[in-house]
Amino acid sequence: MAVEAVLDRLGLSARFSAICGADTFGVSKPDPVILQQTVVRAGGQLSQTIMVGDAGPDIGVARRAGVPVIGSRSAIPRFRSPISNPTC
Repeated sequence: MAVEAVLDRLGLSARFSAICGADTFGVSKPDPVILQQTVVRAGGQLSQTIMVGDAGPDIGVARRAGVPVIGSRSAIPRFRSPISNPTC
């Protein structure tokens, strides 16, 4: 399911000025076009933008776009099978 569809189902789409992904622009990370054009669509300026990302490609996008970046750990926990990680 696309991000916009998820946000729609959660009733959150209206809270964003722009919802864009790699499929929006026909390029993939770390192409800076993704960040540059998302900022433009949101009515912002790259000079006032900070990127927060949880993966290497996110950091690459920001650096290639000339935007400061903050790396973070993902807020989405990874699935761990109880079989591959036994606790008993």
